[in-house]
Amino acid sequence: MSKGTSVRREALFKPALVLALASALLLASAQSAPGFGFITKWRIRGTPPIAAHGKAVYVAAANASSQWVQKYTTRGALVTQWRVPTNHGKPMRVRGVATDGAGNLYALTVNYNRGESEILKYTDRGRLVDKWDVGMGFIARGIATDEAGNVYVTIADGNRVEKYSSTGRLLFRFEAAAPWQIATGADGVIYTVNPAGVSVYRNDGTFVRSWGSGAAGPEPGAGGLEVPTAVAVDRAGRVLVTDAGRNERDVKVFTPEGVYAGQIGGPGRGNGRFRFSPNYLAIDTRGDLYVVSLRTIQKFGEPSSAFSLGGVKLNRRAGTARLTASLAGVGKLNVEGEGIRHARRRASVAGEVWLPIVPNRATKSRLQRTGRATVEIQVTYTPTTAGNAHPATRSTRIALVKTH
Repeated sequence: MSKGTSVRREALFKPALVLALASALLLASAQSAPGFGFITKWRIRGTPPIAAHGKAVYVAAANASSQWVQKYTTRGALVTQWRVPTNHGKPMRVRGVATDGAGNLYALTVNYNRGESEILKYTDRGRLVDKWDVGMGFIARGIATDEAGNVYVTIADGNRVEKYSSTGRLLFRFEAAAPWQIATGADGVIYTVNPAGVSVYRNDGTFVRSWGSGAAGPEPGAGGLEVPTAVAVDRAGRVLVTDAGRNERDVKVFTPEGVYAGQIGGPGRGNGRFRFSPNYLAIDTRGDLYVVSLRTIQKFGEPSSAFSLGGVKLNRRAGTARLTASLAGVGKLNVEGEGIRHARRRASVAGEVWLPIVPNRATKSRLQRTGRATVEIQVTYTPTTAGNAHPATRSTRIALVKTH
């Protein structure tokens, strides 16, 4: 290779290197939002809207011919699902879902062929109990509820928000600049989001303030918004906004006044990062956050030491066993006790982990002589999600068996 060729290649590589270093520096300097460490994730179909209440998480799934509402546990186990009815023989697309304090689910559905929008109200078991039209000929885009059980929908093309009672009575409407998604705070304040940023309204529809890419505020990466797509309000009153920008791909956290308080996630492939842009989010009654990106839901929240020990599977030929531990989040597991070998395991997501129970030398000898040996097990779980959580320990007995 000639010297000239080497110089030319170096010149070509420098901009890419500078860009990579700048991106790494930006991610390293991003302020992590307190109280939102990675807990778990699970796969889903597409990029559906999401809602959460109690121990249930709801998403709207679709296939080629119909729409479904799917109900999961907060750890990602599918509980049930039900089909969304058609409208004039055509499948209704679910544009948003929301829950109220009683656990009812509201699905905002749209028939694009007819330009009609409708709200379907379900019990938490999927029984349809009410429905009503919204939008007055315009396509509705987002849905939210407040603590009183009222229902809000955004009409982006009509530049307005409509407020309904829980039985579908129109209470009032107010002007809003092309609102996409919507959320409400405990104080009745209303937040809408569109590509220009976040807008804030009082509960009577009076405009208060705005911030983001289209308003005065910080640049993206320092608390500004590149492509905001969804909004939610947590129990502490913080405003969470998904940023689907190519260079952002995170959830930004603000005070109610629009002051940047940190971020959750960022571009990347690992747990707690977003390979694809986040598009929807929801907060459950515990305060945990669920974020939807393409084919994935990720859950964030405060760490929990809660775990339990479950079933045992014996290997009678080897005289060993496997013990199930059910965890509320990510963390490290330490297995020790009288008569067994020390073992360690790491859980990368919430759920069940198999723990090896292997006899030590003395227990092996007993198994060889008698075919049975009871061992004492202590399992200690240490959450690795950032936050305040102390290790927890559970104990159990296992009767090992070895066939001769």
